[in-house]
Amino acid sequence: MEDGQTFRVTKIRMYFSRFCLLTLVLFLNALSSTTGTRPASSVCDGCTSSKPKQDVVFLPKTLKPIYYDLEMRPNMYQGDPTTFTFDGYVRITMECLETTKEVIMHLNELEIMAGSIEFGSEGGSDPPVFVSYETDADNQLLKITLDKDTTVGQMYYVKMNFTGPLKDDLKGFYLSSYTREGETVYLATTQFESTDARKAFPCFDEPELKAHFNITLVRKTELNSMSNMRIVRTDDRETGFVADVYETTPLMSTYLVAFIVSDFQFISGTTSRGVEYRVWAQKESLNDLDYSLDVGMRTITFYEDYFNITYPLPKEDMVAIPDFAAGAMENWGLITYRAVRLFFTAGVTSNSAKQQVMVVITHELAHQWFGNLVTMKWWDDLWLNEGFATFFMYFGAEVIEPNWDMYNQFVVDEIMPVFEFDGRVTSHPVYVDVESPEEIDQIFDSISYNKGGSVIRMLKFFIGAGTFQRGLTRYLLSREYSNADHDDLWVALGTQAEEEKKTAVVVDTMKTWTLQMNYPVVTVSRAGPKMIRLTQERFLFDPASSDPGKYVSPYNYTWNIPFTFTTSDQKNFDVTDADIIWMLRNDTADVYDTTVTIPDPSDESSWILGNIRHHGYYRVNYDEDNWKNIIKQLKANHEVIIPINRAQIINDAMDLARAGYLAQLTGLQTLEYLSAELNYYPWTTARDKLVYIDTMIRDTEIYPAFQEFLRSSSDAAFRFYGLRTPAEGQIESFAQREVSSAACGVYNQDCLQEARDLFLAWKDNPQDNKINPELLLTVLCTGISEGVADDWYHLYDSYQAETSLSTKSDMLRALACSQEAFIIEMLLERAITPSEIPKQDGPGVIATAPGINAFAQPFVWDFIREKYDTLRTDYSASVGTFTSMIKAATATVQHTQAMLDELEEFVRVTPNLGPGAAGFEQAITQTKSNIEWMRVNYPVVKQWLESLRSRQDK
Repeated sequence: MEDGQTFRVTKIRMYFSRFCLLTLVLFLNALSSTTGTRPASSVCDGCTSSKPKQDVVFLPKTLKPIYYDLEMRPNMYQGDPTTFTFDGYVRITMECLETTKEVIMHLNELEIMAGSIEFGSEGGSDPPVFVSYETDADNQLLKITLDKDTTVGQMYYVKMNFTGPLKDDLKGFYLSSYTREGETVYLATTQFESTDARKAFPCFDEPELKAHFNITLVRKTELNSMSNMRIVRTDDRETGFVADVYETTPLMSTYLVAFIVSDFQFISGTTSRGVEYRVWAQKESLNDLDYSLDVGMRTITFYEDYFNITYPLPKEDMVAIPDFAAGAMENWGLITYRAVRLFFTAGVTSNSAKQQVMVVITHELAHQWFGNLVTMKWWDDLWLNEGFATFFMYFGAEVIEPNWDMYNQFVVDEIMPVFEFDGRVTSHPVYVDVESPEEIDQIFDSISYNKGGSVIRMLKFFIGAGTFQRGLTRYLLSREYSNADHDDLWVALGTQAEEEKKTAVVVDTMKTWTLQMNYPVVTVSRAGPKMIRLTQERFLFDPASSDPGKYVSPYNYTWNIPFTFTTSDQKNFDVTDADIIWMLRNDTADVYDTTVTIPDPSDESSWILGNIRHHGYYRVNYDEDNWKNIIKQLKANHEVIIPINRAQIINDAMDLARAGYLAQLTGLQTLEYLSAELNYYPWTTARDKLVYIDTMIRDTEIYPAFQEFLRSSSDAAFRFYGLRTPAEGQIESFAQREVSSAACGVYNQDCLQEARDLFLAWKDNPQDNKINPELLLTVLCTGISEGVADDWYHLYDSYQAETSLSTKSDMLRALACSQEAFIIEMLLERAITPSEIPKQDGPGVIATAPGINAFAQPFVWDFIREKYDTLRTDYSASVGTFTSMIKAATATVQHTQAMLDELEEFVRVTPNLGPGAAGFEQAITQTKSNIEWMRVNYPVVKQWLESLRSRQDK
């Protein structure tokens, strides 16, 4: 699943975490004897907590679902849409595993029709009969009481009729809509992950309780329906209605069931292996789906070849949903998408948005194997789904669009961002032996997605591409149509590596990366003539912070590290697994050896560079002399070092300095060569790092000098790219966007004038004066920031009338660029007014405003505090975006005691933070760290800026 949209000024992004998993707390005492508890995974021996372990309550394993016969009928055709409902019927065939007098399953917000529950035996004699039922709304359970015990091995059924509200809350079986010629058109669609299948029909709503589904959808004759499988037949019902009966699904989890009733139309094709492939949308948008269809068909064929496992369903549908909280959802055979993630129009859609179409499709199709064919046993192994989908979204895209350099994009889009979150004591391991419902909520984040994908990428490198591929096929075949945990993965890959006589120790190595949080920094230093010493230690942005002890490392925060390096004498940037220097932890007698000494092939005056191409999930630090040699090389001829490693140098140096592992001045000096840099990777990385300093010193006396450094750094690159001529190539277009945004953001007069001229020309005649889609946000934002209120109103009207969803997205973000207080306040109000801004986009507007416009920050913070109850209740379908709102609202002043006091006071007086709890915890931790950073580093930054000015004056 792709998460809901997270807005960035520098690049359209949408990964990260959603999934607010509503798990069970301890059930009623009356049911305690029938509920089951899940044992800790055997692979997590030693992965303990410092507090007493609580049991996570599961459904009792007395009855196992085998078949669901499910009929659903949305009632969305007349009257007030707030009163729309759906009717349903379900018959569940079950096998008895243990005797019981109770049938306990999940149910949420559904009403069981009086007298409709029936329990019986499939072929047996004298079965138990239904006596009564009760519901537990808090724990989302339905308990059916029988008159006597069931018999082990016997097949039974339970059936019932039910009804539920068809709401626009973006989860369960919900109502969506769009407008055609001024009229609202409704459709009914689903979003069940993680625990919202129970909101559509009574079911055993746990991923391990797989079953077959026979689905029937009742609709008006002029509409159509879709589900996971193909339609077998269509039966007549009462006048004006028919029922579509679908083929039986393979064994699958409830969260992957999907169905839609709409008036959508499709374009289609057939893959080389005969899979019927369709892409659905409103009929007005069919011309924008050709690229999605092509990508989908090529990707599914590539995955079949790569995994050596044929896609097991007869068809694949992808559907553009108008209202969708997430980015996409991998329902087996019926993938649903936020509409913007399927549309591409040449000359209108930016390269960034086109790439998002690509990677979301490659992500969701990877799930058809990782998640659908093989499903994690429980949500604590979510990364088995999302980590692999995150890795393959780049790997698959690299095959489909080989000129986009997706392997290196992974570094700046996935590894570097998660380094920020995972460098704190508030992080968590990739695998978490869950202890409470609140902790389950918290694992649906960038650790499962970004870090999960990053360690898989590292694993592929160190065991070799061929072994990795064959090991994955072994894993998938061993658990197909079933469930798996990380033990199953390690056994398959480890066995494959052993059979192929690979020296890498897969199981022991990967445990160090998945069973403990954070990551290492490897320090490289010369240890005498022709010797290099490698040491590792745990990296933390605040090394002095107190670890709460929530997760205790079984390995004392040491890792098996596949280290690679090159030198200025070698310049070998094409390392393979044969070039790895293994830093293996030695835990004999509980003594952890973190030092490795190796020969130095270079001269002492040469530079050494570690983690080539950033294959590894670790940072690299050096002794002072080596840092000087690297910086000297960057200033003399930066192109000697490949772009992704130039980006790595900046990212590591700036964050090591921020955390105190490296002198702040050394980190800053890695940026001094930027005036000669044209490549995207160093520029986007430098901008991310400079944003932090910008935020810290914005209201200080040295801010003008800092702005001047930024202007001088971007001046030559802006002259190279400009705003009027589109750059050639994917990565080059991204570089043009980064540089232009940077230049206009620091008031480069040439950039401001060009952007303002382009904006006014577009405003006067948008048809004849189109703006380069890749630069649209920069031009519109500058036009609004430098303009008047009339410019804002014109853009808002244009946003409402625009039909291109990617263009609308850029327009919506640019509306936050105003420097007028009343406009920012008006925009925030409209963000929670669905008739003005769609509900799925409202949280993104609030989250993006402070980042794109520092002026907006205090208004956003006040707005969140004032409207918190509304936001928590109506706008928390995407937990990741909700958390982003909180962090963004406080980021620009997170270095003051006043903001820390305000944060702590709000948490103290707010009885129910809901999905914002983690966001506030992170904001408070970050603020404390920032206050210390200002104390230590502000004088250093001031001195550095003064030295730059002194050198320029000379």
